[in-house]
Formats: sequence, C-alpha cells, structure tokens
Amino acid sequence: MTAKKSSKTKKITEKQLRVLQEIGDEGAKTASLALKQMFKQDVQTIPARVQFMKKSDLKKIYKTKEALTAVFFNISGGIDATMIDLYTRSNVLKLVDILMGKPEGTTLFVGEMGQSAIKEASNILSSSFLTAFSKLINTQLSMNTPSLAFNLESALDDYSIFGAKNITHAFVIETEFRLKEVVAVGKILALLDKKSVETLSKIL
Repeated sequence: MTAKKSSKTKKITEKQLRVLQEIGDEGAKTASLALKQMFKQDVQTIPARVQFMKKSDLKKIYKTKEALTAVFFNISGGIDATMIDLYTRSNVLKLVDILMGKPEGTTLFVGEMGQSAIKEASNILSSSFLTAFSKLINTQLSMNTPSLAFNLESALDDYSIFGAKNITHAFVIETEFRLKEVVAVGKILALLDKKSVETLSKIL
C-alpha cells in the first residue's frame, strides 16, 4: 500500500525567521542609503520585526478602521509571490511629509507628487529586501512596476485586487520610516501560496 503524501504546508521555523530578520536588517540599510540619495533627506528605514502568518490571521495586523493605502508588486523567478506595502491613512500622510522634508502635519491629502514619492520609496524598500533575499537563496527574483491603491477598507480580505491567487501564508515585515522625530509605520506583506512556502522552507 502506497502511503499518502501529507497535504500539510511545511512551517517556517524560528531559526528561519531569524534568517529573514537578518535579511530585513540588510535590506533596510540599503534602502536608507538609496532613500537619502533619492530624496536628499536623512530618511532611515528600520525593520521592527518579521512574522510568518496564516492568511486567516492577517486581519489582526491592523487593529484600526482607517482606510489603507497599498503599493503592490508581483514577484517572479524562483518564487512566485505578491508583495504589498500597506499604510494607514495617517501614516501615509506622515510618510509624504518625511519624504518631501515637510513638518509633520503639513500633508492633508496625497497629490500627484506625493503619490510618486510613495511609489518610489516603496519600490526602493521592497527591491532592497528582494535583492538581499535573492542573494541568500542564490536565485534571481524580479518584480514588476509598482501600482498604488487608496482607500482600501477591505484590503486584508480580498487579495485578488492585488493579483494574488491561492494565498495560504504571508511574511509580514513591520517597517518604520524615520526623519528626525517624525515616524511613519508601514507593513510589508509577502503573500505566498502553498508551493512557495514549501520552496522557501527547503531553501532557508
């Protein structure tokens, strides 16, 4: 009698999470340098922590009724995934102030220049993490041009709006943007299907 293969998704261990935290640290350092060159501001990015979560638990990462802003990319290569940079409305306004070198509270709505700055900053941050991760697994990963979406009240319910399919788990990286005393917090979600999770558990 042939034994049935287990349908359980392999888990990411604490040791593997520590490796991913190191990747986050390296990516943040690279991003800080790139943001400083791009925006002529001493913007620092700090990855607070990395979590591995089931899709059903993702709603817990934002305990707020604020609408969300998302910058999202599709990743291809050795792993297929969708990466989303999520910000609450209050944090996205702070982020524009930081990137544009304005006093906190100056930005009341995100105009064309602010949208461009957010997309550029998210592109720099996500690509820095992706490059660090590519080096670790020795596999070329690439992402497409970022898209921006505002007022997403159900962003953590329906991932099809980001082009993500068959999602089972996600890595969540809580990240801070700092300029002097002004801090804007965002969360980077790497949405993964079952196959991608199993691939990662073997590589890390």
